[in-house]
Amino acid sequence: MTPPPSSPRISRRTILAGGMVVLIGTSALHGQPQTELIDAAAFRRAGRSDLEVLRLAVDAWQKARTGTLRLEANRKYDLGRITAGPDLFAISGLEDAILDGNGALVLANSAPDTAWNCFSFSNVTGLAIRNLRFRDVGTVDARSGMKALVFQPGTVGISAVRLRDITAQGVLAMVQTQGPYLHTPRVADIAFESGCMAANSYYALCCQNQGDHISGVLTTVNCRRSYLVYGVSGHDLQLFVTDSASRDRAPSRSAVLIKAYDVPTRDLRIRTRFIGVSSLRGKAVGDPGASVMLEVQGSSATQAPVSNVSIEIDDSGLRFDGPAPAAVALSTVDAGGRAVPRPQGVFENIVVATVNDRERMIVLPPGWPRAAGLDVRADPARLSFRSQAMDGLPQR
Repeated sequence: MTPPPSSPRISRRTILAGGMVVLIGTSALHGQPQTELIDAAAFRRAGRSDLEVLRLAVDAWQKARTGTLRLEANRKYDLGRITAGPDLFAISGLEDAILDGNGALVLANSAPDTAWNCFSFSNVTGLAIRNLRFRDVGTVDARSGMKALVFQPGTVGISAVRLRDITAQGVLAMVQTQGPYLHTPRVADIAFESGCMAANSYYALCCQNQGDHISGVLTTVNCRRSYLVYGVSGHDLQLFVTDSASRDRAPSRSAVLIKAYDVPTRDLRIRTRFIGVSSLRGKAVGDPGASVMLEVQGSSATQAPVSNVSIEIDDSGLRFDGPAPAAVALSTVDAGGRAVPRPQGVFENIVVATVNDRERMIVLPPGWPRAAGLDVRADPARLSFRSQAMDGLPQR
């Protein structure tokens, strides 16, 4: 059937040059910009390792600076033992680009005390990453493991990143934004569109002085920390946090940690739903841990605040293995992590709302009978406050 004039058929031809597969439509043939497809399968050769194939494909994608990098369908890319960092694949300068995982799995075995970035992006405008899985079978703790997707500002920043159907297991961080923050461009506008999940990992989302305007839905399963941010603004996220107290790992002190160091952390809207059996508990004797912790850290007399934060907590699907942790805890610590007294103004306009009835405990720093700037919206008859220094240091 001949298509109507309003829907012209786009004829294509394919060329292969240097391992780069280029699909050329009629627009490209008439001098308009072409759409490029870099197919990782074109780099597959006998005797060539998965790491070599990925490196060649990524290099071609970065050279093109746009278009789609498509991995081999459902392929397991075994990167082997990783013993050095920081970046395995450093990618810079993309614009309107797509990383199509095509169902592939990126597998690695991290050596102890080796923290490294798998796909590290900088200087990017318009990036979609989809249908890609990561797994690290090495020992993962706060000092080692794969950071699957890392976003750093570079010289021009990063904007308009869309993530869909991204999963990570056993990694140090599924998504991490990091970099300098004073007088530099920003990493901003990252959306978790659908199907993004981190399991048995240290961090699901970790934002270190970079990563403004992050939105969408994120699922975590048995992660040490589902959400850690500081020095950022403008988040609007829904977190589904599934926990299992029976797993063999160190306990988590908080599932959500919102901090401020030298610069403010502000304008966050976080809706959390906790499911399963909680193993949250503190490291120090008598520290109950908390589902959500807000912390200001530093040694100067005046500290940047955590401000304009809205947190919704739904833990109707959560059971506790032992004493229940605090729903929310406020902590003020010095640069070394030890509790120090601070004025109440370091937390401003913090709203905590609970969507189901159960006993609630709020932990405040000593000397704060009620925290100015904290509004807890819960049944007053089932709400209690506790005064306690929470420094997060190990038992001693």
